[in-house]
Amino acid sequence: MNRQSARERVVPSAARAGSPSIALRTVTVAALLALVLVAFGGVVRNDWFAIDDNRYVLDNPHVRTGLTLANVRWELTHFDCGNYHPLTMLSHMLDVRLFGLQPAGPHAVSLGWHALDAILLLLVLHGFTGAWWRSACVAALFAVHPLRVESVAWIAERKDVLSTCFFLLTLDAWRRWTRQPGAGRYALACAWLTLGLLAKPMLITTPFVLLLLDAWPLGRLELSPGAAARGHALWDRVREKWPLWLLVGAFSTLTLRTQGGAGALTLIPGLTLALRASNALRTYWIYVRQSVWPHDLVAFVPHDLQPHALAAALSALALVAVTIAVLRVPRRPWLATGWLWYVGTLLPVINLVQVGPHARADRFTYVPGIGLAILLVWELGARVERLRAARVIAVAAMLAAIAGLALATSRQVALWSNSRTMYEAILRVYPGQGSNIIRWGLADIDLREGHPTAALSAFERLERDMPRNTLLQTETAQALAALGRLPEAREHLANVVARAPSAEAWRDLARVDEQIGDSPAAMAGLDSALVWAPEDAAAHADLALLLVNAGRIDDALVHLARAVELSPASVEYRRALAETLKRRARYKESLAQYESIAGQAPDDLNALLNAAWMRATLRDAALRDGAAAVRTAEHALALAPSPQAALVATAAAAYAEVGRWDDAIAAADRAVALARAAGSHAEAAEYAAQGTAYRSHKAWRGTPK
Repeated sequence: MNRQSARERVVPSAARAGSPSIALRTVTVAALLALVLVAFGGVVRNDWFAIDDNRYVLDNPHVRTGLTLANVRWELTHFDCGNYHPLTMLSHMLDVRLFGLQPAGPHAVSLGWHALDAILLLLVLHGFTGAWWRSACVAALFAVHPLRVESVAWIAERKDVLSTCFFLLTLDAWRRWTRQPGAGRYALACAWLTLGLLAKPMLITTPFVLLLLDAWPLGRLELSPGAAARGHALWDRVREKWPLWLLVGAFSTLTLRTQGGAGALTLIPGLTLALRASNALRTYWIYVRQSVWPHDLVAFVPHDLQPHALAAALSALALVAVTIAVLRVPRRPWLATGWLWYVGTLLPVINLVQVGPHARADRFTYVPGIGLAILLVWELGARVERLRAARVIAVAAMLAAIAGLALATSRQVALWSNSRTMYEAILRVYPGQGSNIIRWGLADIDLREGHPTAALSAFERLERDMPRNTLLQTETAQALAALGRLPEAREHLANVVARAPSAEAWRDLARVDEQIGDSPAAMAGLDSALVWAPEDAAAHADLALLLVNAGRIDDALVHLARAVELSPASVEYRRALAETLKRRARYKESLAQYESIAGQAPDDLNALLNAAWMRATLRDAALRDGAAAVRTAEHALALAPSPQAALVATAAAAYAEVGRWDDAIAAADRAVALARAAGSHAEAAEYAAQGTAYRSHKAWRGTPK
């Protein structure tokens, strides 16, 4: 190092002049929070997004049933959605427990995490540098840049905002350890990093970032040429981080194995290693351009399979030139730290190893963009700090830029309002490359929203371009079935089974056979599905339903029990098993299934009603539990959006079981009135008979319905 102290080079004179008061700092944090809410507030009105939100939440049996011990255990011991990120999946489970399957709550949670990230960035960066206002500018640029919208507005990308919180806490814990080394502080840094990696493995570059921060602002390492000879050997700083390197090495290995096994490592026809390298080199500069001028930001960027050899070569030369340049200005160490932060943290997601079909994605800049913001703000501050007029102009320009970015972000949030809006935007920006994927997505939306004619028209056009795509043929069959054109749907699915037999293909064919009314063919199809995949829970459940309809109850119970064993988080399978057990008068087992459903989904009125009724009315005294019946029935009544005769009658039976005769009589009378008002006279007569028994101080005994 030169004679200028590390601390002096960290904080130039203007930044060292003094920190603002606690009151002013509080106002700054509040202003940053308000800025985030203004820019992103519209996100709570957005819908789910068709890509991945279903895999992560809506159709994920271990998430859609909420935060339960069984689901937590499963996520901790299994891979999900092509990755191992249990902390992220647990956060989605908690959302379901708090908000159900409505998107507003999860959107608000993601926004809250992003706001916390922005505030943490301000506090952590100030802790490293002592420069409050520069740290605030970096945090504001990070907070409201349109490139952040994808990470905040896409519920499936919760992992970005969640992992970054732990990343920033890791940095702060490292800073504290460098100032006062101790096992506890080091363990805390390891713990924060572990949590971050459990949220998103992209944080494998964190030890590298710590090396950069060792150089600047901490002044523990010199990055300029010949630095090792001046006493701060790079190897010493690398070696002291060995537990962190072990952590990221383990997660890197796990991630590659997980994604490869789940098919996430995409093989796109024609996308050679040379093309991936070309795309990676150009992407570095595309992200820089989008950071300066965020334009045409959409959720999916298809690969351009043209080589672009000259552009790739120029991009590589520019990367090398800029890297050398920033390393050769030791008096401006923030340039090297900011630039290498950006280049290094992007490396895991630059698509040299292709993960998914996209060429690049805004969300990948969530952490790397911080490096560019540090570089820009500190360099601007250093250039204007000695001239008052220049400082005024710089502050005005920065405020204008932040306001402009916030406005652009609010518009970008609106683009994410629903899947159709985003898909149409993608087609406008990329009308040629990869457009079939997006047109396919629009057709899926049409089918899901009840427009099978429009969906079928799009599917048939796509089939002309992709005649051998079996998944497309399957969805064409779904559209045909929705239009009642079952023989044509069956023909498509028969082709799929012939060309690419699988458990799912046989299951789809069996469902159409069932709709046609050919139960023997449907059963044979499901038998074939189970030959291909004996552990296909859906095939077991579908076959059980056919067996029930055929009167083969005992055979159906075998398959339903297997479906529940294979997919214990499925409420639907448990309910079918409970109903079928009830038909066989196996009330103890049926009751256990209903109570298990109520444990998994505490707002499931059907399960609550059945559990309460059976606890109150079963003839077997060992199975009755009046107190439990009252608790369950009252919980169901509190959850019901409006009074329901069956729920009120169940509460009446529960009150009678514990001897609360006045409450039982009043509830029975109310159930009679509700049933009559709904036109259910048979129900009303049944509840009246129950009320008569309660007036005689007799609890109701009967067979569960």
